[in-house]
Amino acid sequence: MFDRARVRRGMKLRLARGEILSTRHAWMILLLATELAANSAAGAAVQPAAKSLATYANVRYGYTIEYPKDLLVPGEEADDGDGVVFSAKSSSGQVAVWGRYNANRDTPARILRDEEQSACADAPPSYEVSKRSLVAFSCRTRKDAIVYEQMIIRGDTLVAVQFSYPASEQTMWSPVVKQMAHSLNIE
Repeated sequence: MFDRARVRRGMKLRLARGEILSTRHAWMILLLATELAANSAAGAAVQPAAKSLATYANVRYGYTIEYPKDLLVPGEEADDGDGVVFSAKSSSGQVAVWGRYNANRDTPARILRDEEQSACADAPPSYEVSKRSLVAFSCRTRKDAIVYEQMIIRGDTLVAVQFSYPASEQTMWSPVVKQMAHSLNIE
């Protein structure tokens, strides 16, 4: 360990192996170590290891998604076989995944507008994208929850994953959202 007062006065530090460390380098190491410790503490609980992933496969719409089985518990598949809702084991967050057909042949812009209105009500989106093969958005609801939805468009089949969790848990959920959204796949 080193003495902070010595570092502030510009003294050099002698490491255990006899090497000398300048004040500038000591502060850089201290800042890096602090940031690494904070990041690992914030993300350690939810960063799913490859071995803790499970796959949900939907036969009706032909899609799959990987989920962290240590964090989420899948509910029963919907009666019509379109998807499932996952509940968080230690949070009030939820993840829903479903498929449906684009029977009205809505455009991606129309799908985006309808999905945002359904999920966000009057809350303005903080992020949105509408492409030929993808619709995605995020909003912070009036109840201080974050909603993120990604929908893949493949022909007349729409497959979506939607995350809803307290804004106070954004740091915890961010890696889960990224991993699961990236793993959503239509065969």
